[in-house]
This record gives sequence, C-alpha cells and structure tokens, in this order.
Amino acid sequence: PDDGVITLVDALGRRWRRDHTPGEINLLWATGKVLPGVDYTAEFEAAARASARSTNGNPLDMRAGTILLPSCDVLLRNAFVRDPGLVLRGVSNGVSRIVGDSAITMTVHPVRGDGTPYTNTGYGGLFMYDCQLHAISDAARTSGVGLLMINCFNTQFTNLYVSGFFINILLRGSHFAQFRNFY
Repeated sequence: PDDGVITLVDALGRRWRRDHTPGEINLLWATGKVLPGVDYTAEFEAAARASARSTNGNPLDMRAGTILLPSCDVLLRNAFVRDPGLVLRGVSNGVSRIVGDSAITMTVHPVRGDGTPYTNTGYGGLFMYDCQLHAISDAARTSGVGLLMINCFNTQFTNLYVSGFFINILLRGSHFAQFRNFY
C-alpha cells in the first residue's frame, strides 16, 4: 500500500519503494522535516505501522520494528501504539526528544488486528533507547501523563530521561519492565 513512509507515489504517479533495513523506519521519512510546535502524531503512528509491516512482510507477525528518532524535539499528542514490541531509538539521550503538551503524550496498548488486547503473551510493549520524553506545557505538567502503558510485557528502557509531566510513566497491567540509566 502507499503509506507515505516506505511506499511512495510521486507527482507523476510513479511508485517508489524505499531501500532500507527491514523493520527500521526513520521518522523523518514520514515527516520530511520536523518543525517546532507542529503535532507529528499522525506521522509517528504511520511510521509505527510501517515499521511493523516491514519487519518481515507478514502483517500477522507480532513483532514491531524500530522507529529512528531525529536529533530534535518531536511533538506528540495522544499518540497510540498498538503493535507489540515497538522500538524507539534516539540519536542520543541529549538530542532526541519526544515532547508533549496534552493530557497523554503516548499510549502503548498492544492489540490484535481485531482490536482485542493481548493477555500475558510475552510480547514486549515498548523498548526505548537513547531518548527523552519531556512536558512542554502547563497542562502536561499539572495533569498530563508522559507515557501510559497498558498490558505491556517485557518492556525495556535504556538511557531514557522522562521529566515534567504530572505522571511521567503510568503502568497499568504491565509487568517485567526493565529500566537502565533511567532519569
């Protein structure tokens, strides 16, 4: 399908497919460039779906891929991640930041294609490496949740800095969360 991330259609109607490492999607492919104050939730969710599809070409495979975050702030509002095992990898902890200004910046709730949740299947909910999650508004600071994780298993955070939210990370029905160099 023409998803605007891996498969593209140009102005002349020609189809192009990116040559990339299977399962790895650079968020800049979906956004083109990142501008301050612009909400990139739709592009982030499209990149998450594309990375899951490109893992091995089987849409029924339960392993999501990797989103490579750019070295700048990316604004997300109520982003929803449904594919289990998504990896978010930043350039480094100091430069790749997901910023939020809403009630919930990102929800991770692995569900099947029909919308039913996984229950204790061993699939990972989310893996985050070398990035930050930061509140940038009074609403996020006084009542916001940076990361809401529902029924996530075997989750791992490494070199992650979360700050400024009323609740930085909220785990519901999630277990086996591993934190390394978590600030």
